[in-house]
Amino acid sequence: MGLDTDARAMVSRAVGAGDMPSANNITRPGLFFNLGFTAIVMGLAIILSDFLLRVWVYRRAW
Repeated sequence: MGLDTDARAMVSRAVGAGDMPSANNITRPGLFFNLGFTAIVMGLAIILSDFLLRVWVYRRAW
C-alpha cells in the first residue's frame, strides 16, 4: 500500500508541474513493480494457504 501511495504522489507532482513525460516515466516502473510484488505475495499465499489454514483452525480449536 505504501509503494502505491509513493508512486501516486510522484505522478501527481509531475502532472501538477505539467511534466507529462516524467509522469509516464514514473508510472510504468511503479505499475510493474506493484504488479510484481502482488504476484509474489499472491504466489506465496497460494502455496502456503493449506498450511496457514490448518494452523488457524488448530489454534481456534483451543
